[in-house]
Amino acid sequence: ISQLNETRSAVTSLVGEEASEANFEARSLLMQAYQASGIGKAQSVAEYVLDWLRGSGTEKVLVFAHHKGVLDTIEAAVSKHLKGVGHMRIDGSVPPVERAARV
Repeated sequence: ISQLNETRSAVTSLVGEEASEANFEARSLLMQAYQASGIGKAQSVAEYVLDWLRGSGTEKVLVFAHHKGVLDTIEAAVSKHLKGVGHMRIDGSVPPVERAARV
């Protein structure tokens, strides 16, 4: 924490273009860490979804994820372990008009 505070103070003391570049780099690193944490949890989430689908008595579940990589992991697990079970994926690559048609 102290190292983070020191770094924050150093970035705060910058001005102009240096400040803009440092802020951009800091945000980029934060987003990379955020994505890595999502991917790191994806396999556990996939196992949870599979367990739930197998034992819940229902064949429907709705999953939201911030990162497409997480959805990729869950989709791959469902396709591999629950063959013959249909699924529908709606993510940012699906146009809004088609999203409504899929639901």
